[in-house]
Amino acid sequence: MSRICLTLAVVSAIAAGSAGVANAQGACSASGVLTSAQGTVLVNRGAGFVRATPGSSIPGGTQVSVQGPGSAVVDFGGNPVTVPASTTVAVRPPGCGTAGLNAGQVFVTTAIVGSVIGTSIAVNDNGGNRTPISP
Repeated sequence: MSRICLTLAVVSAIAAGSAGVANAQGACSASGVLTSAQGTVLVNRGAGFVRATPGSSIPGGTQVSVQGPGSAVVDFGGNPVTVPASTTVAVRPPGCGTAGLNAGQVFVTTAIVGSVIGTSIAVNDNGGNRTPISP
């Protein structure tokens, strides 16, 4: 019985973590503001690259390109993201490393990982009786 409870606790903890990641994804698509554009700065909102000017709204996931020397800074509510010279990136608020995954992918992945961990704990638990390997 304790193995089943432990397995459920592990799977639940991992699923709760995935729910936090899925909830954070709304924040990962939040818009920022282009606060600095040095040199040639272009943005692609899905219809091709166009010149960007400071003050432009930049939704999370938008491609920002700095052509040649220069840089761009997109501020996501006090969290600036800098795009260096000769670089094209999809900008996201800081901390959105899994923003490319949708909530379904995150849930399925964590459910599989949680099930594997929980199963291995349940299978390898011998009720707390530890037998030494050697005397």
